[in-house]
Amino acid sequence: MLMKFLIIVLTICIFPQIIFSQNIEQKIALTERVTAAPDSVFAMFRNAGMNPVDHRLTTAELSIVRDAFDKLPVGILTVLKKHLENISFMDSMPNTALTSPLLPDSGVKKFNITFRAGILKET
Repeated sequence: MLMKFLIIVLTICIFPQIIFSQNIEQKIALTERVTAAPDSVFAMFRNAGMNPVDHRLTTAELSIVRDAFDKLPVGILTVLKKHLENISFMDSMPNTALTSPLLPDSGVKKFNITFRAGILKET
C-alpha cells in the first residue's frame, strides 16, 4: 500500500516537474514583470540629488510594451525570460534607461531595466 502511494505521489508531483522543468520566472509573461523599480534604483537617483517617481502604465502604454516584446528576436526573449526580474518606468528620470543587477554579489544573474516613461510617447 505504501509503495502504491509513493508511486502515485511521484507520478503526480515530481515527474511533471522534471519533465516540464522551467524556472517559475520563465513562465511569467514579460509584461507581468512590469512593476515599480527596486528601492536600490530609487536610492541611486535620490543619492545623486534627483527625485524620480514610479510611473504606472496605462492600458495603452502596456500595449506598447507588449508590442515591443513581441518584436524581439527569440534569443533575446529567452535571455529576458530567464534573467529579467522586472521592468519599470519612471517619471523625472534623467536618462533613457538603466539596467541594474539585483544581488550582484550573490552569483544570481537577475536584473532590472528601468525606462524613462516619456519614451512611451516617442516613435
